[in-house]
Amino acid sequence: APPAGGAARPPPAAPEGDGPVEIAESAAPGQNVRLPGHDLAAGARLAAAGATVDADLALACRLAGLTRLDIRAPAIHVAPHDDPAADWLAAGLAALGVRLVTQAGAAHLTIDWDADTPPRLALAPGGATSATRRAGQVALTLAPRFDAALGALCGLIWPILARLAGRRLAAIERPLAAKLVSTIGVTDLALLAASPTGWRPLAVGQATLETLLAADAVALLGPACEGLPTGAPLAAFRLDAPFAETSE
Repeated sequence: APPAGGAARPPPAAPEGDGPVEIAESAAPGQNVRLPGHDLAAGARLAAAGATVDADLALACRLAGLTRLDIRAPAIHVAPHDDPAADWLAAGLAALGVRLVTQAGAAHLTIDWDADTPPRLALAPGGATSATRRAGQVALTLAPRFDAALGALCGLIWPILARLAGRRLAAIERPLAAKLVSTIGVTDLALLAASPTGWRPLAVGQATLETLLAADAVALLGPACEGLPTGAPLAAFRLDAPFAETSE
């Protein structure tokens, strides 16, 4: 690039021919010129601590000459199973930046499946889930159904990932577009759709494929909650991006 204040014009501004070249158009200082610091100023922060290293951030780091980053990538082992819920859960975790490993011994969190697991948690859906901790590793056993996997994902796995990765869940508070009813003594998952007037309840304490496909967010209603009226504020988490962009 020429010095600061220089400019460049495309060829049509300087007709070809023998002899002197006549510049037919003027050029403003800096026109068509990229000076050092044009994309990012020296010393600019590319990302805050806790940010997800996505394709855009990886590109910026490479162009800035950074060849090494210190990252926290929780390792999770999702045991294979014939039920599509296993593949669904694994794909969702991978989209969150989780490192999926094939060996359970190399994981911070292991997820297994058992159709005969009795209800152990006051969580709906997902009550037929067992959670244990051994040798510094958290182990979950889920019923092989997508609704059980959804309940475990939102009620247990997200908070575990937040702790392991040093991230925080990002709640979005909006008013309820319609009242909802919850069961006392149970933590109910409420599937919600975003509407111009706020969160529109789709299902509480249960999930169908129809409601899952229509849902934008999920809220956890504590065991003391028996319901909320229309217009009440409700904090919910986006299903596709439950974590804050940074840990700050």
